[in-house]
Amino acid sequence: MDERLGANFKTVHELFQNRLFVIPDYQRGYSWGKQQWEELVEDVDLLPLNKGHYTGTIVLQDCAAGSNFTDIHGNTLHVVDVVDGQQRLTTLVLLLDAVQKELRKNKETELADGITNTYIFTTDRNKQQRSKLRLGSDVQDFFVTRILNGGSWNEGNQILAQKNLDDAKVHFATYLSSQREKLGETFSDWLLNFRQKITGQLIVTVYPVGRESEAGVIFEVMNNRGKPITEFEKVKNYLLYVSSKLELESDHEFSRLVNETWSYIFHSLMSSGLASSDYEDQLLRVHWLMAYSPSERDWKQSKSIKERLNLRAYEKDHPGLLNALIEYVRSLRRACTAFCEAWAPNRSESFADICDVALRDAVIVAAERLPRLGNVAPFLPLLIATRLTYGDDHHLYAALVARCERYAFRVFRVLQRRAQTGRPSFFSLAHRVYTKDAIPSAMARRIDELTVYYSNSEDFRRELLKPRDWYGWSGLRYIMFEYEMHLASLLKKRPKVSWASILNNPLGTSIEHILPQTPTDNYWASLFDEEAQKRLTHDLGNLCLTVDNSVYGNKPFPDKKGKPGGGSRCYCEGEFFMERELANYDEWNETAILARREKILDWALTRWEVDMPEVRSVAIEVSASDEEIGYESFLSE
Repeated sequence: MDERLGANFKTVHELFQNRLFVIPDYQRGYSWGKQQWEELVEDVDLLPLNKGHYTGTIVLQDCAAGSNFTDIHGNTLHVVDVVDGQQRLTTLVLLLDAVQKELRKNKETELADGITNTYIFTTDRNKQQRSKLRLGSDVQDFFVTRILNGGSWNEGNQILAQKNLDDAKVHFATYLSSQREKLGETFSDWLLNFRQKITGQLIVTVYPVGRESEAGVIFEVMNNRGKPITEFEKVKNYLLYVSSKLELESDHEFSRLVNETWSYIFHSLMSSGLASSDYEDQLLRVHWLMAYSPSERDWKQSKSIKERLNLRAYEKDHPGLLNALIEYVRSLRRACTAFCEAWAPNRSESFADICDVALRDAVIVAAERLPRLGNVAPFLPLLIATRLTYGDDHHLYAALVARCERYAFRVFRVLQRRAQTGRPSFFSLAHRVYTKDAIPSAMARRIDELTVYYSNSEDFRRELLKPRDWYGWSGLRYIMFEYEMHLASLLKKRPKVSWASILNNPLGTSIEHILPQTPTDNYWASLFDEEAQKRLTHDLGNLCLTVDNSVYGNKPFPDKKGKPGGGSRCYCEGEFFMERELANYDEWNETAILARREKILDWALTRWEVDMPEVRSVAIEVSASDEEIGYESFLSE
C-alpha cells in the first residue's frame, strides 16, 4: 500500500486483516442489485494491473457484543460493527466467494483456500466455523447455509434481502462462467489477475468511530457533502449526531433506542412488503403530519426534524431536548406498527393486540378494503393517530376504516376527483385526534360531512348510474368483489377466491362477459342484434368475476350455466357466488342484463350510502398551488 495515500486508505486485503465484521440488526438489509453488481465487476475488470481504484468508505465501530475473537491458531481478531459501507462490503465478500469457487474448478485449491480463510470463514478454538462477515440476524443463517456453503434452504419464502443475496450469487457465478467460455485458455490467468485486483487494488477509506452516537457525526459530515443516502437514513444519522452533542450530567441510552427503533422499522416494513425508500419517506411524512404539523407546506423531509429538534432551540435545556428526541423516536416506532397495519392488514403481526379472534377478523376485513381501492395514503395520518390514541377501541378503528373506504369509493373512484381532494381536512383531523382535541363521535361526523360535501347523494347517484363502459372502469373489480362478499355474507360464508388471486390475474381472465365479446354462436345472434351487442357487452349486468373465463368462451348461456355434477366448469358450480347466482336465470337476454345491473346498483347505492343531511359548507379544497385556503371546523365539542 502506498503510504502517501494516508493511514485511512486500505486495500481490501488490509481491511480484512485481523478483523471480523458484524452488520448490526438496525442496518438496512442487503439491497444492491444488478446495476451495482455490473458496475463493480466492470471497475475491477477494466482496472490496469498495479493501479489502485478507490471504491468507497467503510465506517467501523467497536462491536458492543465484544471486541476480540481468538481463532483456532491463537490469532486475535478485532470484532467491529459496520456502521456504513455494509452494502459494498457484503458485495465484495459475495464476489470473492464466487472467485474462490471458480478457482476450485481450476484445481487452484491453495489459492481458493487462501480466499476462504482470509475473507470468507474463520474457525474458533472449538473448531466451529464462523463467517468473517456476519449479516443481520434475519439473514445470517441463510447467508452462511445457502450463499456461502451452497446448501439448501427450506424455511419459507425469502425476504427481500435474502433474494438479493441469492441473485447476487447467481449474477457473479454467471459472469465468471461467461468469462471462462469467452476467454478459453487465457481464463486461468485472467482469473488470477481478477482476484489480485479485488484484494490488492481496490481501495476503501476506513473511518473508525468510538461511541455509537459518534457515528452520527461522521454521517452528518457525509450528508453535507452530498453522499446519496435516503431521507430515512438522514433522520437516523441526525438523531445520532444530536445525541453525541448533548451535555448531560449522566450517560443516556438514546443511541441504542435509535438503532433498535430503526431495526424494528426496517423489519416491519420488509415483512409488510413495503421494503423501499418510498415507504420509509412516506412513514416519516405521515408521522410528522399527525404528530407535529398537519400542513403539508411545513414538511421538508429530514430538514423538518432538524429544525424541530435542534441544539440551538434547546441551547439551555439539553434534558428537555433529550426528552423531545425520545418522544419522537418512540412515537415513530408506534406509528410504524399502525402504518404497516394500514398497508398490510392481513399480515400475521397486524392487530396482534386484539385477543378476540372474531373481532380481529372483522377489523382485518374492514381494513383490507383501502389497499384494494388503492387509496390508503390520504387516510394514513388519521388511521395511525386513531390506533395510537384510541388503541384499545378496536370497534372504533373498524368504523373509521369503513368511513374512509366509503369516502374513497364515492369521491375518488365514482366521482373521480383529484387525489388531494379533502386531504388537508383529513390531515388536520388526524393531528387533532393525536393531540386529543377531537373525540371519536366528532371524528366520525367530520368524515361523514366531508363525504357528502365532496360527493353529495345526487352527484354520487348520477355518476354511479350513468351509462358507461363498465369493463374499462377502474373500479370494476373492486365493486364486483364487494358484491361477491355481500353474496357470501347472505349465506354466512366467506368468498372462496381471494382478492389477491383476482388482482394477480389479467382483467381479461378474471372478468367473464356472459354475453361474449365475440358472440359467434347462433344462440347469441337470436337474442341480440348488432346494436344490442355493442350496447350491452360491457354493461355491469353482463359482467361477472371468474377464475378463468377461457373455459366459457363463446358458449351459449345454457352451456355456461350448466348442471350440477355435469363434470365441466359451469356457473352453477363456479368458485364465485355470483357465478352460482347466474344459474338462477332461465335465459340470458337484454331483460336479464338490465335486471341484474339494476340489482347490483341498488345494492351499491345502499352499500355506500351516508346517513346524514347534505352539507353545503364544510371545507375549502386545496387550491391549484396546493395550499389550504380555508377550513371551517366541525370539531367544537
